[in-house]
Amino acid sequence: MSYRTAKGTLSLVDGRGRSMPNLAAMGPGDYRVRVHIRGRKTVQEHYDAPDATIQLLIMVFPGKERKPVIYRDYP
Repeated sequence: MSYRTAKGTLSLVDGRGRSMPNLAAMGPGDYRVRVHIRGRKTVQEHYDAPDATIQLLIMVFPGKERKPVIYRDYP
């Protein structure tokens, strides 16, 4: 997805209210954000899956707006 920041900040907050470091390392401007998720199928199949079952890889890099592309490996 595309993200534009005038102040040069992009922060994410986890489910416990803890904030990650600023992901807009190049300051104000246009960014592209890519997120990869692993473990969703396991959580859907097992109600007692451990908290760390879902893993996220979040990539942020400078770039102009483009149409989002969504890839899925599950039905």
